[in-house]
Amino acid sequence: MRDTLILRLTADPDAPAEWLLRAAPGEAATRPDEVGHGPLAEVLSQLAGRRIILLVPSEDVLLTQVSLAVRQSSQLLQAVPYALEEQLAQDIEKLHFALGPRRADGSVPVAVVERAKMDGWLAPFREAGLMPELVLPDLLALGGSDDEKILLVEGNRCLLRSDAFGGFACELDTLPGLLPLLDLSNGISLIRANCDAALPDGISLNRSETVASGIAAMNHAGDSARLNLLQAGYAPRRAVDRWLRAFRLPAAMAATWLALTSFALTLSNHGLSGERDRLLAQAEASFRTAFPAITRIVDMRVQAEQQLRALQGGGQQSGFLRLMSASASALQPLTSLSLEGAQYRDGSLYLSLSGSDLQALDVLKVNFSKSSDLALEVQSAQATSEGVQIRLKVDPIGSAS
Repeated sequence: MRDTLILRLTADPDAPAEWLLRAAPGEAATRPDEVGHGPLAEVLSQLAGRRIILLVPSEDVLLTQVSLAVRQSSQLLQAVPYALEEQLAQDIEKLHFALGPRRADGSVPVAVVERAKMDGWLAPFREAGLMPELVLPDLLALGGSDDEKILLVEGNRCLLRSDAFGGFACELDTLPGLLPLLDLSNGISLIRANCDAALPDGISLNRSETVASGIAAMNHAGDSARLNLLQAGYAPRRAVDRWLRAFRLPAAMAATWLALTSFALTLSNHGLSGERDRLLAQAEASFRTAFPAITRIVDMRVQAEQQLRALQGGGQQSGFLRLMSASASALQPLTSLSLEGAQYRDGSLYLSLSGSDLQALDVLKVNFSKSSDLALEVQSAQATSEGVQIRLKVDPIGSAS
């Protein structure tokens, strides 16, 4: 098990980030939590090998809920933006929606945040080659039972978690006007973060405690962690899957070459014709799987070498492997696009992409422009109700047409 680092960003991008380091479960009894703060870049440089949970300012995240008859998760995620469209001031195309689990009354918790905010929060992690496992609004990380109302006061800033998936952030002087919106018959649990600010009159407290800093009260317990903002185009595994898909064909070619080499070595050490015939049949089957366009096998070793040289561009940096490698590097940072297919034809690489954000194409163009020996041509780009479909052509400089 790994240590967990809970990293909390503030609304001020220039302010230091707060962090809490929690020991792995097997070591928690002997290693107390460590709390600190510092520049984000400095903190990120020390995160290798640790599980990362990112807490973002709740002021930037709308927590709401919808009640829709749709049951399938993918269809529900498509329907939610339109169900909430009239309640939102911004264009839904510029917003990211994350869903929590369906509740007993049939409602589904929803978190709404600007895509630009998400991209800004995750950009330093991508640059450092890291990805958080969870991204939560900071108020949902407040400890306590899921049905407990918890109020954290940090100077003039308040976070009030009303239940496992709801709450709001506000200034202390506006809190009295918001409290009547809540059912406070069971009282509130108060946490003061190194402050002694006075609370509005009439609040019944279940418990009260003081902590050195706000992050010390945030342990991401309970169902709240299930409203992870890393969903849809921001799901962390998509980047890994896309990278693996991009290198699937080169990996298959390498594996086939290894298999053919292994068979050749085995054949040279076995004189029995029966064993030789069996191994030869296996080698031919592997060869035909790797190179289906070759219908006549004369010399497997020579023909395999010819095919691999063709894919490598005759040993130059302009072949299939070079184009695929550069394309994968350009695609990797873009979580909103997914590689659906790749074709190598006449020295050009054709890529079929799908995603949720057409604006990601501009970022992709910038990523490709960083390579001085590649030319990118956008053959088509369409945005429909089902998402974005993009067709690209990648050429080495000097052969683009």
